[in-house]
Amino acid sequence: MSLEILITNKELCVGCNKCIAKCPVKANVAFLFNGENRVKVDHLKCIHCGACIDICDHHARDFADDTERFFSDLKLGHDITVIAAPSIRFNISEYTRLFGYLKSLHVTRIYDVSLGADITTWAYLKAIEEQKLESIIAQPCPVIVNYIQKYRPELIWNLAPIHSPMMCTAIYLKKYLKNHDRIAFLSPCIGKIDEIKEKNTQGFIEYNVTYKKIESYLRDNQIELFNYPESDYDEVGYGIGLTYSRPGGLSENVELYKPDAWVRQIEGPERVYRYLDEYSLRIAEHKPLPLILDILNCQKGCNGGTATCNKISVDDVDFKMNALKKEKVQSYGPSRQESEILAVYELLYKDFRLEDFARIYEDKSGVLKVHSFSDLEEIFTQLHKTTEASRNVNCFACGFGNCREFANAVLQGTNHISNCIDYNRKELVCEKEHLSQTNRKIKQLHYLATHDFLTDIPNRYYLEEYLNKLIPTNSDKPMESALLFIDIDNFKVVNDSFGHSSGDEILLKVSQRFKMQLEEGAFLARLGGDEFAVVLKNVDMEKASIVAHQLLQALGIEDFKVEGHEIGIKLTASIGITKIDGTLDTQTLFSYADVALYTAKEEGKNRVSSIQSNVDIEKLLQANQTIFLINTALREDRFTLFLQPVVKMDGTIAHYEALLRMLDPQGELIFPNDFLPVAERFGLVSQIDRWVVNAAVQILTEHEELSLFVNLSASSFADEELLKFIEARITESHVAPSKIGFEITETAAIKDLEQAELWIQRLKHVGCKFALDDFGVGFLTFTHLQRLPVDYLKIDGSFIRNLDVDSINKALVQAINTVAHALNKATIAEYVENEGIWDVLRDLKIDFGQGYYLGRPTTLKKLSERTCSWGT
Repeated sequence: MSLEILITNKELCVGCNKCIAKCPVKANVAFLFNGENRVKVDHLKCIHCGACIDICDHHARDFADDTERFFSDLKLGHDITVIAAPSIRFNISEYTRLFGYLKSLHVTRIYDVSLGADITTWAYLKAIEEQKLESIIAQPCPVIVNYIQKYRPELIWNLAPIHSPMMCTAIYLKKYLKNHDRIAFLSPCIGKIDEIKEKNTQGFIEYNVTYKKIESYLRDNQIELFNYPESDYDEVGYGIGLTYSRPGGLSENVELYKPDAWVRQIEGPERVYRYLDEYSLRIAEHKPLPLILDILNCQKGCNGGTATCNKISVDDVDFKMNALKKEKVQSYGPSRQESEILAVYELLYKDFRLEDFARIYEDKSGVLKVHSFSDLEEIFTQLHKTTEASRNVNCFACGFGNCREFANAVLQGTNHISNCIDYNRKELVCEKEHLSQTNRKIKQLHYLATHDFLTDIPNRYYLEEYLNKLIPTNSDKPMESALLFIDIDNFKVVNDSFGHSSGDEILLKVSQRFKMQLEEGAFLARLGGDEFAVVLKNVDMEKASIVAHQLLQALGIEDFKVEGHEIGIKLTASIGITKIDGTLDTQTLFSYADVALYTAKEEGKNRVSSIQSNVDIEKLLQANQTIFLINTALREDRFTLFLQPVVKMDGTIAHYEALLRMLDPQGELIFPNDFLPVAERFGLVSQIDRWVVNAAVQILTEHEELSLFVNLSASSFADEELLKFIEARITESHVAPSKIGFEITETAAIKDLEQAELWIQRLKHVGCKFALDDFGVGFLTFTHLQRLPVDYLKIDGSFIRNLDVDSINKALVQAINTVAHALNKATIAEYVENEGIWDVLRDLKIDFGQGYYLGRPTTLKKLSERTCSWGT
């Protein structure tokens, strides 16, 4: 397993330093990422208390365990025995069905770790008696053990010389029951992995499988536990070991057999580490100590451990656990005395060897760098802290609340001076005092503001500035130049396939090829992402077109190489050109070049398009007119939905697809192909999708017997607020989520696979269904298709139109149907135009059909007037 148990997402981290402030051992490293503060975990210092995960508001912290590997190994046929912590009873409500699910995966046996807790109690008391121990620190809690081994090594001798209940269970299975399986621990604790990997544990346990990750695995794989039978433990403990998981549980066990024992109970990160300081001091001063220190990092004990979802209240746990404890105690017999219970207890373990359960600890404090405060003078000088008062500001902006501790962290390389707000304040003062010396920096900042950080060529801001100067004002002197907008085709696929760092590497090489191709005097800029611009001075449109084609050739002359990958990447681009003649301002030039670029993409990409005539300008004006109509329709509710049935093979209607139409001022219908491309280009499609969803929900509210599918546009995937709106609208409407479904095209899905997957998962989590439209004409691979948990594949109409006479299309449709059914997805055939096609589809065992032969799109009013039954 990777050394990194606690994981930081640098993209989500905002460098707020709260994790530093919350960490009891300051095991966090602050560093600069793209010039901004970020914080990650120092794994050598970390004790895996989980405090940083709890305190992070930005979901930048997570942890790793063995859950995925555990389920993978089960599927590979490995023999695995499971031991489950007692806290599973209070964290996974259907834990007996979870056991049933595990048994269905051929888990050999399942044991209750309360069995090991009983052994631990027996071993504690026996070791105290035989070894004359005066005071021990009980160690069910690996976080406390980590802390002592790294930060309080003088207390190692006081750690209980006995393994935890988890390990005692494993030792019992291995040494006494001769179990040769791999052992997996169902765990409430992130830090248990440290104990599992200790040298002294002999590798008896293979997997730390945490409750939180189990729930994620079940949810991500759509596993419903109610589908599995209940199954209980194969063996549980004799005593009340199950109470170990709550604060004071160890005390309850010890007091059952040794009522006069002095057991100190303490839990919660706000108290335990301060108490260990006090405990250490009492040892040094030879003051009385508790016989057993029952100490836990987590406030709720293991029931609310670091790897639990922490949903259940302490009172609910106690109520349930008290009943279980009472039942266990009563099972001893109503008249049995405590001495008799102890005698029976000893009899059960008479064949056990104490040394089998003995644990050895390791002093790990040597891995930590230690610097004396006398070494901090240079750091304080850098921080402008030259006086004693300045070294005792002790604010919490850096997370430490202590200037000396912060300076020590900087000295160790685990923080940086710019993370000190007092330093930044003084830096600003110094900057102001030495303003005369900052001209060079100002020029540098201006350069950074006007140049792209990746390619070091001018950016969009500089391009606007350049064009504003280039375009003459109040001058009769004629001019002729050209503006080129360039967009790399399908570059998102490169980023998704090779990662953004490789994508950046390629963009840098693209800019270098462009610079080599352009003549001196040409102005090359990066607009952002995969878009570039070129200004060509003193050229006509014919010459500009020649240059544009040369740029396309420069891209295709040689594949782009990516470091770490053997394969080359072929790139193409679309280029839009508009002329600069002094009659248009910069923003209008941008609009024209953008329309030309959009035209090049619409015509098939890897080509050049230009705006140079009145006809081209007319197209732009038409686009503006369409934008006006869309905004008017949104404002005046001039959209409407037509419904077309999707029909089962037996002729009944499964559901309806809601098809959007727009009404012009005269009430005439405008079809989507005439306005949606403009809406997508100019950022209006999210508003339209919002209207469609709202209208569909309203229909379903008034007609509960209907089921509707609505279409989502590709560009809407980037709108998180739209996704939240859809989730909220469905929830607040009280419409059954299964009554509403969504369709996205295959092309839209492949354009942004990650966002498509997110939308599908989120809306399916609400309870909605999903269909992948126009399937077969995009570039989805089987791997991509497996990632998209859609319910239906809608086979593109180009395969269906001539299906009754085209054997090739018939074979293709049959192949698509076979793949879909293998992936548990139903198929819908579009464009069913005649009875012959419908008969072929029935023979091919296609699940559903849609088309004019089965039913034309119609309004809700007309549909309501028909006598046929509604879909279900």
